[in-house]
Amino acid sequence: MNDDSEENKRSSLLSIKKTKKRKIVFLGAPGVGKSAIIIRFIQDIFVDYYNPTIETVHKKNFSFQNDNIEMEILDYDGQTEYTIMSLNKFSHGIHAYVLCYSIENLQSFELINILYSKISNFSIDVPKIIVGNKSDLSIKR
Repeated sequence: MNDDSEENKRSSLLSIKKTKKRKIVFLGAPGVGKSAIIIRFIQDIFVDYYNPTIETVHKKNFSFQNDNIEMEILDYDGQTEYTIMSLNKFSHGIHAYVLCYSIENLQSFELINILYSKISNFSIDVPKIIVGNKSDLSIKR
């Protein structure tokens, strides 16, 4: 009976999933919907108003492909061609970048190339994802 108890303990310990911590940064021009995308993911709420963000950290825990994921999403204020000089502050411990633009704002799309170039200088092997937001406004494209 003691052997069964030890075996059960071992199998219980083996079945405990290790939590993977991931840190993702959202970057893009002001008003492109970075915060709205994040809130939709975290809370499953659609936000249809603009509330400027300075710096917010969101967290969400979930399971994905048999792994427990602890995701930290950094939502910084909108970048412009004048405020992107200090992007290296976003480089430590980052697992991915999400570069957002609005399909109805050409300047926000043009900024993506500048952001991509800047973060590629210090985060070569980190995935960078481009998201075109506000597809419901395609008539204004």
